[in-house]
Amino acid sequence: MEHNGFELVDNVLKISVDLDLDAEEDFKAAAEKLSVVEADKLYLDLSRVGFVGSSFFGQMFVLNYKIKKSNRTLVLRTPKRLMSIMELLGLPQLVEIEEVEDQSPVADAGNDTGGTDNAGDS
Repeated sequence: MEHNGFELVDNVLKISVDLDLDAEEDFKAAAEKLSVVEADKLYLDLSRVGFVGSSFFGQMFVLNYKIKKSNRTLVLRTPKRLMSIMELLGLPQLVEIEEVEDQSPVADAGNDTGGTDNAGDS
C-alpha cells in the first residue's frame, strides 16, 4: 500500500519522495508500520530518494534501535550517491547498508546533458 511516496511491500519500505520537512510525518508513520512487520530483516529502500534531510538520519538511528531491540536487522538500500554522507555519519557501523542502483530523479538529471554540449552553436 502506497501513501505519499512511502510504499510498504512485505518487509521493504520503498521511498520515492525527497526526505525533507514536508515528508517527516509520513516517514514516521511508514517507519512505524515497517517496524512491526514480522521478519528477521527489514529494508528501507532509498534508491528513489533524491534528498535526505539531516533529521531523517536521526530517525533512521531511532528506527534501527527499535528494530535491533527486537533482535532483528534493518538494512538500508542506498545508492552510491548517498554513501559518502552515510559513511560520514557512521551509519555503516550501526546499520547494514546494501548499495543499490540509483533510481531517483536526481540520478536521471545527472545523466542528462540538456543541450550543454551545444552551448556555443547559436
